[in-house]
Amino acid sequence: MASNYTSENIKEKTILDWILLRPELHGGGDLGLQAIYKYIKEIIDNATDEVFEPASCADTAEIHLFIDEKKNTFQVAVRDNGRGIPVDILERTFTHAFNSGKYDDDSYGTSNGSIGIGSKSTVAMSEHFRVISKRDGKLGSLTTEACMNGNNKSVQVVESKVIKYKSNTTGTFVVFEPRHNFFKDIDIFINEGYKQIVNLCYLLTMFNDKANIIVTLVHKPLDREFWTLPPDQAIDHISDRYERYSDIIVDG
Repeated sequence: MASNYTSENIKEKTILDWILLRPELHGGGDLGLQAIYKYIKEIIDNATDEVFEPASCADTAEIHLFIDEKKNTFQVAVRDNGRGIPVDILERTFTHAFNSGKYDDDSYGTSNGSIGIGSKSTVAMSEHFRVISKRDGKLGSLTTEACMNGNNKSVQVVESKVIKYKSNTTGTFVVFEPRHNFFKDIDIFINEGYKQIVNLCYLLTMFNDKANIIVTLVHKPLDREFWTLPPDQAIDHISDRYERYSDIIVDG
């Protein structure tokens, strides 16, 4: 321990590095099953907030759970057909602290999140994370991955881009895989624990007639090439590739 305490001892962290320095504050406790649940729920909440929002055009949220028993991991894909995140601020939205459309009362009447941290914690705790937003004739795409900064866990932006998109459709598509050797109870989650997410979605459909929430269990891991596909190919990759390995377990 240093004998003197000077300005050199004062360190500044990005929001993602701060979350990784104190993950128990965001994941909860020992980073077990409940932390995994919260890690996934942060992104599902964003999609269902959009579906439930009267000002939004959204009527459907789709969740795909990819189970990889061989590697003891999983991937989650969450899609809504809402307004889409403004593509010019996609990177800032997911990697900078305290910015959110939910601070503005004109954007969301009610929401499950409001402090501007939730989705950042999912980014920080992911081995791979990708978000694609469709709106205004453009596709915005952000991809991050886990890395090390010296002896400390960190996150690096692999790609952040905006391209033209010949479609008038809108929406947000988020895909993520938990950081390796980070969470406990992954084996429990992929065998039975995922049903807690299923039950959450059942409840959401019961309390809102507008919502169409679909949960699909995919008995195959998401292939590695997805993370590097061009955004206009990645946006339909899951629907094109995995139907025969899939079981719809919530549709309502």
